[in-house]
Amino acid sequence: MEVDVFFRGKWLEVLGCGMVDPNVLTMAGIDPQKYSGFAAGFGVERFAMVIHDINDIREFYKNDRRFLDQFPHFYDEGIVAMKKGEGRTEAAALPVSVEKETDSVAKEEQKEEPKKNKKKKTPPAAPTEIDVSKLDIRVGVITKAWEHTEADKLFCEEIDIGEEQPRTIASGLKAHYNAEDLEGQRVLVLANLKQRKMVGYPSHGMVLCSVNEDGSKVEFVEPPADAKIGERVMVDGFDGEPASENQIIKKKMMDKIFPDLKTNSDGVATYKNQPLSTEAGPCVSQTKMANSQIS
Repeated sequence: MEVDVFFRGKWLEVLGCGMVDPNVLTMAGIDPQKYSGFAAGFGVERFAMVIHDINDIREFYKNDRRFLDQFPHFYDEGIVAMKKGEGRTEAAALPVSVEKETDSVAKEEQKEEPKKNKKKKTPPAAPTEIDVSKLDIRVGVITKAWEHTEADKLFCEEIDIGEEQPRTIASGLKAHYNAEDLEGQRVLVLANLKQRKMVGYPSHGMVLCSVNEDGSKVEFVEPPADAKIGERVMVDGFDGEPASENQIIKKKMMDKIFPDLKTNSDGVATYKNQPLSTEAGPCVSQTKMANSQIS
């Protein structure tokens, strides 16, 4: 969709929006089979053209030194020659007013250079370690659960993790549990994930489960019975603050952290052999399934 304004005998596009091309999502590392995108653009300079009766958008840039440095063929319309497949020509001389301004700015920069050189460079900040502390894992309890009407493998759940409203989360557990088994079940919830639609159901978080090697058995990782709802689950030696929802995705933190989340020989959930714990004690796979991956 686009919005056009009739200007000087022609239609001028000032606003456009539409679905993002799947190839753009692919280049951004997003699976277009799972996700789609919508984008909108607003041409503020085009509105200025209409309001102030400017007939050429290039008027906005003709005295912009940074723009002219980047596009030296601006005045000889080199872009037109390029589109026609012709060779590049020598850039035309800049207008006198721009040359004077450029020289003036250059002289000012030369004067300021000695001052800049005196400043000590600040060393770059050390990269933040990506470990389990970046995950905001909370003690929760499933208060409501039902089968997703349009997905064969999903349960829809409402989970209390100590917030004002319960979290809505979809879990692919229908092959391993019945809906009536879920209500009242205490669980661990990965809370700092962005909300996304799971076959139309808004899922804001993930329930942690242990999985055996061939994936035939999946069971909840449970907090201790006395653990407080909403309490953050911690790992000794990893005491950092959790990452934002955007950082989790942008830095692909789950790919780096989850390979080290496993149950030990006693079925205790661990990260790099250190137990996931609450103030009431460690978290354990429901039937103490040993040496299994947590996901």
